[in-house]
Amino acid sequence: GSTALVVLTAIHAGLVVSFFWGLLANALVATQVVEDGTWSSLAPYYVFSVLLFALGTYLSLDTALGATTAIGAPSDPPEALRSISLFVVLTIWPLACVLIYAGLMTYIVVAVLHEYRPMLYYALSGFFFVLSQLAWFLLGRVLCTGSNQRVDGSFLATLLETASIGVLFLAWRSITE
Repeated sequence: GSTALVVLTAIHAGLVVSFFWGLLANALVATQVVEDGTWSSLAPYYVFSVLLFALGTYLSLDTALGATTAIGAPSDPPEALRSISLFVVLTIWPLACVLIYAGLMTYIVVAVLHEYRPMLYYALSGFFFVLSQLAWFLLGRVLCTGSNQRVDGSFLATLLETASIGVLFLAWRSITE
């Protein structure tokens, strides 16, 4: 692939890592340990967002371009890219963020607010998210082959992730009313 595609993919990886921090930070602020909207809640959010974006982007660029050996030697052959650190920040980190977010929000909604309707929204959002990940990992090649390379799993995953975020917004709206 071209260097421009590698850089664009690396920026996407950095954004993924940073956005999942945003999800986790939202749950942490919802605990009201620090008041939302104040500098004490915004400063860590912005600092960690930038740092995690830089980490995800760097790991992706270093894996693809093999600029350094800081995270391992370049893959041989180059088509067989493998990076444990990139796997951790792009798969394990988002999973951990989602699980911690779900746990914190369940505690806040059920134990603190004594509400149950928002949990239906959270469950539906989680269902869409799981479906999106299944579409991404399991249906990618099947959809791509079946549609003569017009649609792949990332297209369906993006639609399901968008639905997940929309339902997550409904959950947030129902607990802030």
